[in-house]
Amino acid sequence: MKVTKEFLKKHKACKNGLNWWILNCEGLSTENQIKKLLAHDFNWANWLMLRVLSLENVVKYAEYAVEYVNCETTPSAKFFAECATDCATDCATEYRKHNTIVLVEFSICNVINNVGHNIEFIKNKIINYGLKLYENEEENTK
Repeated sequence: MKVTKEFLKKHKACKNGLNWWILNCEGLSTENQIKKLLAHDFNWANWLMLRVLSLENVVKYAEYAVEYVNCETTPSAKFFAECATDCATDCATEYRKHNTIVLVEFSICNVINNVGHNIEFIKNKIINYGLKLYENEEENTK
């Protein structure tokens, strides 16, 4: 899947994110865009990841994020981890992909923000897992 300005507008990227993307990511492969976004802002990388993955892989991505974070770190992280997996799995069979993605996005970001330690390492592990899912999807569509 090629991420373009039209793709970002269709998925309602925020104005600041779109402007930053135009200056820094336009023309790059999707994988490199996500890596560049991660170096700048995890939330933006996570936002794009959730929009390029299939719904099946959104569920796997959410489950991995929650499992990797080790939800025992704080009560807040545990709560948001449960929300991420619940909304991903509950909505996986429904047609409302957009609403599912927004809820998963919110929950994953809150899990990360409530971990309290080793945050950059965890962000990288989660995004890299999503990139592996994405690469597998791309291989299977060729």
